[in-house]
Amino acid sequence: MGSTKRWDMMDLRQYLTLQYMTTQVVIDQQILPGISQEQMRARPAGGGNSVAWILWHATRCEDVAINAIVRGAPQVLARPEFAGAAGLGDLRIGTGLSDDEVASFSASVDGDALLRYRRAVRKETLGWLNSCDLAAL
Repeated sequence: MGSTKRWDMMDLRQYLTLQYMTTQVVIDQQILPGISQEQMRARPAGGGNSVAWILWHATRCEDVAINAIVRGAPQVLARPEFAGAAGLGDLRIGTGLSDDEVASFSASVDGDALLRYRRAVRKETLGWLNSCDLAAL
């Protein structure tokens, strides 16, 4: 009998949580602390997406996929605490936005509101992941 590796003992819920949190830690502890609000809003030459737009888009996709589609629950962005938050009120996920719309979002989004939204979506995702019936998926 060989030694049992950690991943041999890990169930699906643990695996999904580990993968999800690894990404969150990299973003929250390695990327975001090293950039200013100005850098977060900056767009690469040629019309690329800003870090703020990429964070918003990824968070919107997670909010829609997990909350609205999988759980059948209201999106986090539809909550009153996010209504009117500068730049966050758009319920689209960002796919297909024009260059001007991305530029406008990047210039006007409330960075603190964006990070609060990310944390709220993460809380909902982890809450669901810790309690869902994985066999039913």
